[in-house]
Amino acid sequence: MNRKCPRCGHVWSDGAKRSDDQFKLFHALCNEYARAQGMDQVTAKDTLCVLYGVSEEIGDDFLSKFPKWPGVKCELWGRRFFRKSTLFYTKEEMSGLINGASEAIHERTVE
Repeated sequence: MNRKCPRCGHVWSDGAKRSDDQFKLFHALCNEYARAQGMDQVTAKDTLCVLYGVSEEIGDDFLSKFPKWPGVKCELWGRRFFRKSTLFYTKEEMSGLINGASEAIHERTVE
């Protein structure tokens, strides 16, 4: 059976490797980060995923070492990245992403 995230509309199967609670928490953190940084939710998610998640910078040799995971292309800071779709994160990968997002939000609110 497939499920749909009420926040972003992404669809995933119940066989996902990360938990639904992790997925919901990360999206809530993305929204908070977007508000704190004054950016849209897509840019916030891309930023957090590139900084704290699983991603590869797209360079001249990218096609020769193309990642084996499904992902999303994004452009940040004048550079291009291919980030792993959070729908396919493992629990450990999602934990690292959530921890990084939490720290980024805390740093922003402390300033």
